[in-house]
Amino acid sequence: MDILKAMPSSKEAEQAVLGCILESGNMDELIGLLDKNDFYIPCHKAIFSCLTSMYKRDKSIDIITAIENLKAMDMLASAGGASYLVELKGGILNTRNLIHYAEIVKDKSSKRKFILSAQEMLKEAYEDKVDVKDIINKAEESMFNIASNKSKDFVSIGECIEVALKNIEKNYLKGGGIVGISTGFKNLDRCTDGLKRSDFIVIAARPSMGKTAFAINLANNIGNDAKVAIFSLEMSEQQLSYRLQASEALLEFSKVNKGAMNDDEWVELTKASARLAGKNIKINDSGELDVSEIKAKCKRLKLKQGLDVVIIDYLQCIKLSEKVYLREQEVSKISAALKNMAKELDITVIALSQLSRAPEKRADHRPQLGDLRDSGSIEQDADIIMLLYRDEYYYPDTEDRQKHNGSNYRQKQKWTSRYHKTSMVRTISEVRGIECGREEYKE
Repeated sequence: MDILKAMPSSKEAEQAVLGCILESGNMDELIGLLDKNDFYIPCHKAIFSCLTSMYKRDKSIDIITAIENLKAMDMLASAGGASYLVELKGGILNTRNLIHYAEIVKDKSSKRKFILSAQEMLKEAYEDKVDVKDIINKAEESMFNIASNKSKDFVSIGECIEVALKNIEKNYLKGGGIVGISTGFKNLDRCTDGLKRSDFIVIAARPSMGKTAFAINLANNIGNDAKVAIFSLEMSEQQLSYRLQASEALLEFSKVNKGAMNDDEWVELTKASARLAGKNIKINDSGELDVSEIKAKCKRLKLKQGLDVVIIDYLQCIKLSEKVYLREQEVSKISAALKNMAKELDITVIALSQLSRAPEKRADHRPQLGDLRDSGSIEQDADIIMLLYRDEYYYPDTEDRQKHNGSNYRQKQKWTSRYHKTSMVRTISEVRGIECGREEYKE
C-alpha cells in the first residue's frame, strides 16, 4: 500500500478552515500558524495559497473575489471549481472555532512531517553512503524543528511594557537583585546581573590560570537552581567528577585525585559527593564533537529534561562539519553558531577559550581582548568575555599570591580587575573583559 494514502490528515478540518476564511474574510489569526503545505488535499493547498496571496496584497476576501482570483491565477479547476468554494462556505456554522480547526490541520501536518523525515532517515541508512553520526544529528535536528515549529509574530509595545513591568516588579520585590541565575560569586553577579538567557559568555585565559576550575565552580554553584550541561572535550568525565567533588568538599584536587586524605577529609568528601549527586548537572565527555552535534544534544536534552546553562571546555576543541581553509574562519563560524544556539534554545552558553601567547611577551602579563586566540570575531559574538589572570603564576612573591591553608582551599580573595568597575558598560551589543583571580571561586 502506498504510504502517502495512509498519511494523517483531516479533510473536515481543512474544509472548516477554508470555509471560515470565505465566510468571515479574515486571515489575521492564521498568518504564522498555517501555510499551504500544512494542507494535505491538493485542492485545499491551491485555495489557501490563493487566499494567502490575496491577504498579502490587501485584497478583500469573500466567495466572489476568491473565485475571480483563482480564475486569474488559472487555478479554479485545480481548486475544485466555483461550486466547491460555495460548498465550503455553506458548510460553516460558527467561525469562532477557526483556531481550533487550524490546530487540527497543523497537528496532522506535523505528524506527516515526522513520517517523511523518518522515511528520509531510513533511506539514507539503507543506502549506507552517509556516516551514522550525520544521520542521527539530522534526525534530531529535524525532530526538534518540527516540535518547535512556531513562528513568532510582532507584539505591541503595550504588551512588551506589560511583561517588562511584571519582571521589574519581581526584581523590585526581591530588593533589586540580579536578573539572571546567580553565579555564586557576589562580585561577578554585580558586574553581570547573573547568567541571562540567550547570552553567550566566553571565559578566556592562558594555560594554568584556572579557567576549567572556575567553570566547574560555576556549574557547582548553579546546579541546585538551574539545569546545567557540561561538554568536556578535553577531560574525561571521571577527571571532571574528581574536580567537582574536590570543589564541593573544599579539598585540594591533588588530595582527591590521589586519595591522600585523612579520616575527616574522607568524611567531608563523602558528604560532598552526596550533595553533588542531587544537583542538576549532566556531563558529556565525547572528545570529537562538532558544533552541530553539540547543538543537537542540547536540543534533545532541553526537550526531554530541560536545560538552562551549557558549559563547553573548550571552544578551540570544537569541530566544524563543513570544510574551511583557514582556522580563523572555522573559529568564527563556531563562535557564531554558539551564539545562535544560545538564542534559539533560550539558554546561557558558556565557552572556555584559549588565549594567544601575547600576554607572555608583554611586561604586564595581564590578558587583553585582543589576545583571544584564532579569531577576533569572538569579541563580536560574545555578550560577556571574562579574562582570568593569576599573578602568582608570573610573580611567585606577589602580595596577591593565594595562601593555601589545609581544607580552606577556596578561601575568599579580592578581585583583580583590569577595568574599573564603575566605568564598565554592559549591554547586549558591547563586550567588556572581567578578570578575576583564580582564588575567588565561591563566596
